[in-house]
Amino acid sequence: MTGFSDPPVVLNHRYRLVGILGKGSLGSVYRAADPQQPAEVVIKFIAPLPPASHSSPSRFLHELAICQQLTHPQIVAVSELNQEGSWSYLVLELGTGRTLRRLLTERGRLPLAESLGLIISLLRVVAYVHAQGVLHRNLKPENILLADEQSLLLLDVGLGLAYADPRLAHPIQLRTGYQAPELHDRQLATIESDLYAIGAIWYELLTGQPPGPSDQPLQQRLPPDLPPALEQLIMQLLAPHPDARYHSADAALQALAQLAPLTQMREQHPAAPRRPLTAEQSPHLAQNLELQRYTTAEAVVAAVEAERQHIASMLHQQLVEPVHLLLAQANAYEQSLSGQPVAQLAVSVLGTIARQLLQQLRDLESDLHPHTLETFGLAAALELLAGQFMHSTHVQIDMVIELIPERLPMPSELAIFRMVQAALTHAIQHGHATRISIRLERSGPQLRCTIRNNGHATDQLSALQHVRQRIENLGGRVELPTHQHGGELILLFPLSNTPILTAREMEVLQLLAEGCSNKQIANRLTITPRTVNFHLDHIYVKLEVSTRTEAVITAIRLGWVKQS
Repeated sequence: MTGFSDPPVVLNHRYRLVGILGKGSLGSVYRAADPQQPAEVVIKFIAPLPPASHSSPSRFLHELAICQQLTHPQIVAVSELNQEGSWSYLVLELGTGRTLRRLLTERGRLPLAESLGLIISLLRVVAYVHAQGVLHRNLKPENILLADEQSLLLLDVGLGLAYADPRLAHPIQLRTGYQAPELHDRQLATIESDLYAIGAIWYELLTGQPPGPSDQPLQQRLPPDLPPALEQLIMQLLAPHPDARYHSADAALQALAQLAPLTQMREQHPAAPRRPLTAEQSPHLAQNLELQRYTTAEAVVAAVEAERQHIASMLHQQLVEPVHLLLAQANAYEQSLSGQPVAQLAVSVLGTIARQLLQQLRDLESDLHPHTLETFGLAAALELLAGQFMHSTHVQIDMVIELIPERLPMPSELAIFRMVQAALTHAIQHGHATRISIRLERSGPQLRCTIRNNGHATDQLSALQHVRQRIENLGGRVELPTHQHGGELILLFPLSNTPILTAREMEVLQLLAEGCSNKQIANRLTITPRTVNFHLDHIYVKLEVSTRTEAVITAIRLGWVKQS
């Protein structure tokens, strides 16, 4: 830190510095050994207050203590706040993994689906930080640690300050691309300035560089096939004036959640002009755009489902298991109090409350991640779902289930499950239904799921539009017959024998999904282009399609190939 000597090697008669990890405008970061635990820790020395500040070091540590109260599995925890002489420092756990900066250095830019998953996860953890009254103020790829491909850890949260802190107006030297324009004018840091930084990070994930001064408008540097709705969302995060941005991370997440039906977005929001296509590119433009719209919609759904599974896992680890242990202990304690009726009654009441809470937690976990659907299929999952609704709402739900040997692809069964879940919620909360029937049966070559209720007539079409679009993307159909009383919803999915492709045909299909041309496929598989055409003809016949795009979309629906 400028103007200061090196920090003490030993802190608090405990931590011994063993190496420097980095230096920045907010302070220096060291690895340190802790004799009280086998793992090393991180020591982050905090830059001193500006000379004009009237805050004392003790006041500074008191304000930083706010951040010590943050408890979130995706935040690197602050375990200690302390001082050694004139040095203020924090002790943090040493996270494992690589930073997002390192990933970007290695790969340059990320596919839309991967970037979308990271941004949703980042928005969720930042929403938690903001809800505790804390701003981050230093969001950038260097402060995002990727524990694995599915989760991230947020660093430097211990340096965020409470909303009311007077030093929010003191500028910190962020990397220019991530600093909101108003911070250059010494205005207060806000929730909106944190959201600008998230938009800048997303922009860099897609383009390979953060937004900055350029003769080219920001939109022109985004991928040309980015859906206009997502482009509009990113540009709103990057709006020059804070009033034009989203005003909370939750609002940005809600906007993302509404973008699942992206297949209709391009016509509603025309994209900004792009560089002209070559004659060689033009013939395949329509098919490429159709595939891009489909895979983008799938990416949004996949990211939302992955986040639901992550929340369900956290719920199980942090609530279900502890409450289950509490219930077991209460039952054992109740048996040991046989000679003390008053105490035994008190423990019995506690056990009853714990059992009810445990059931509610398990129902919520099942709603977020329906394990029964994956293990036993759609019929069992719908029966369990109906039982949960009857238990929690006391609404009568009648089930008629026909045993059908064929199973739809997992994405299709999950879409039906989510539609039934949404339809039940809407019928009960908005239609005030007291009786609902669910019928799952074969209807000719189709699987038919019918949901009827005796509630008031409501606008189901608008309420369930995002789920309906998901059903249609997967090849299903939604019908909403008109009734004067109550409501009816019919879901139809084609039932057909799953085609069998050879190992070589599956390889060709995967390369198609990666966007390879026939020549590229031939080179990758060491076969002739004529042989590639031979395999494509067989694939088209077996899948009952006529174009490369239709083949890839069908393969994605069946879960055969990875989205690229």
